[in-house]
Amino acid sequence: MFCPKCGAEYQPWIMTCAECNVELEMQKPGDEKPEYINLVTVYETGNPAIITIAKSILNSENIHFNMKGDGVQDLFGGGRIGTGFNPLVGPVQVQVDEKDASLARELLSDLEESEDFRSALDHNGDEEIYEEDTPIEPESRSIGRFSLGLLIGIIIAGAGFYYHSYNTKSRSGVIEYDQNNDSKPDLFYRYDEGSLIEINQDRNFDGKIDSLTHFKNDLAIRGESDDNFDAQFETEIFYENGLVDRVEIDTNLNFEPDIIEYYTNEVLDEKVWIHERTNIHWKEVKYEGGIIREERIDNDYDRDFDIKNINNSSGRLIRTEKLK
Repeated sequence: MFCPKCGAEYQPWIMTCAECNVELEMQKPGDEKPEYINLVTVYETGNPAIITIAKSILNSENIHFNMKGDGVQDLFGGGRIGTGFNPLVGPVQVQVDEKDASLARELLSDLEESEDFRSALDHNGDEEIYEEDTPIEPESRSIGRFSLGLLIGIIIAGAGFYYHSYNTKSRSGVIEYDQNNDSKPDLFYRYDEGSLIEINQDRNFDGKIDSLTHFKNDLAIRGESDDNFDAQFETEIFYENGLVDRVEIDTNLNFEPDIIEYYTNEVLDEKVWIHERTNIHWKEVKYEGGIIREERIDNDYDRDFDIKNINNSSGRLIRTEKLK
């Protein structure tokens, strides 16, 4: 799977780009170098009310933003649980253009501890009333927008969050979903006393489970995947703090991985191919932001790499070097 915006490569079970928050596509995008905006993270939260408030505040100041992880919180149907965010993707990161970072941090700093936030909670929606003929200074106007954003966030996001918490706090058993509306369940959430312990999915709708994810304390800890849909799980996924950390693929089903992938925040960093008989790492690929940058290959399996391929920032091969 590839991101149509930045070109990053992902495993088949990942549906949305972690950086661009757009839906992935099967085809790799063209060689055109994408235009990048230097996004920086200025705030991080798992509270859905605060997310809504932050959006309102940034919109009021005409600051363009990206809510990293927000678009995939409800990807599997069960959505945000426990702490207010989906355990598969972690808290939402508020990102803005680098040039707007200073102002955004100032607007969002100490958001949950602010006087306006506590006041909105205490009064449950009371609004400050201004005399119609009283001129409003720019600073007061900004405070008014801030308070309005807090009020909207508490009413809308807070209600949804507590409704979901009430329905799941003591749930045990399996909840079924029909993703393609064919009247056959293909996504299964298993709960134990309100805690999510397993997600099973039939991704190609053939009636067979081809993706399993196991949870502990509502965080993903391990997964299994049948990516070629042959009814055998050749891929094993390992998680760190609920995020994909390492993937091991056993292509020949000999109970030893032939390919190992290493991730940071679910973005691919490195991929290693292992020879099935000699256990030699005969190919290694380095990535930056999920885009291939360097490939080294040992063609004769003598533990020394023979060639190195160099790629540009969009993943296109630009140079090949002989190493011996």
